[in-house]
Amino acid sequence: MEKNSDMIEPVVVLRDVSKIFRSESGVEVKAIEAVNMTVAAGEFVAILGPTGCGKTTVLNLVAGLDAPDSGSIMVRKTNGSNGVIPYVFQHYTLFPWRTVLANVSFGMQMSGMSKRDCKKKAFSLLDQVGLGASANAYPHELSGGMRQRAAIAQSLALDSQLLVMDEPFGSLDDHTRHEMGELLSEIWSHLQMTILFVTHNIDEALMLADRVILFKGHPGKPEEEFYIEIPRPRDRLSTQFTALHVELRKLMSNECA
Repeated sequence: MEKNSDMIEPVVVLRDVSKIFRSESGVEVKAIEAVNMTVAAGEFVAILGPTGCGKTTVLNLVAGLDAPDSGSIMVRKTNGSNGVIPYVFQHYTLFPWRTVLANVSFGMQMSGMSKRDCKKKAFSLLDQVGLGASANAYPHELSGGMRQRAAIAQSLALDSQLLVMDEPFGSLDDHTRHEMGELLSEIWSHLQMTILFVTHNIDEALMLADRVILFKGHPGKPEEEFYIEIPRPRDRLSTQFTALHVELRKLMSNECA
């Protein structure tokens, strides 16, 4: 499916980006090669593909955790983010010795915000993700879904209009995963932010994203692109949803064969 988004200002642009990893013995493995990709402001883009096709490598490059070996990456900075791109990982990244409230406040404190303002904003974010009653709990006292809610609140505290997420719900059970998807959709719609989301789950990609980019190959690169024009909230049992699911399943199965 094709759709013209050239008039929308891009937040992320990758041009001919390649990344090579080198082992201690000198063996080179090219993770991605000649990747070209643009993410427009306000888009929810899912990068879908099997394990080992370079999805996480792309996120790490966009977030500035790694540098490309060739090509260029442009990430438009937004006010309030201090140049830091919030990143939600599959396994929560909370400090175990800090309460949920203190975890969410941490980034704001490091940016110089007053303790009073940090606390006020952290409480507001925790209410937004449904954790207001657990503000004084420690991470080990929370369920997996609650920990990821806290991690999302922690990321939103950075006030960036770009959020990158790497299989953030991959370790959760199906019910909790569905709940977290609904929460993320509500946050995205409310804040009108840009989300770049990595998953290997077809249902998740189709339920959440405006656009799905299918990564394939070794080294990995975008091979197919689908604009998801199914009205929200989406019905997994609808004819359009089922047809897209079957098409993506076939494409991924061919890659893994």
